[in-house]
Amino acid sequence: MSEKIYEKMKMDIGLDAQTINNSNAVGRYLNMTHFRKALVLMNVGAMAAAKTAALTLMQATDSSGTSAKAVDGFSATITANTNVQIATIALAAVANTDVVVIN
Repeated sequence: MSEKIYEKMKMDIGLDAQTINNSNAVGRYLNMTHFRKALVLMNVGAMAAAKTAALTLMQATDSSGTSAKAVDGFSATITANTNVQIATIALAAVANTDVVVIN
């Protein structure tokens, strides 16, 4: 009998969407005892130029974060205005000499 994707992979929300603004936020520790894999998605909203959003995947011995440590090789950083896939540009005033460059 074939396994379903939800039987192999943990699907849950680790950190609820929120405004962080130059501070850190720690999500929940999820019990992975019965799972071999996890897919981690990171989604950020509007950021000022050159600001970053970083994700560090952590592991601990329990859901309280006991003995928490970073998982080697599992981190990501998003830098504003770099490799943009979708963008919204709002201009208050535009002159015929203004230029917008994307990627």
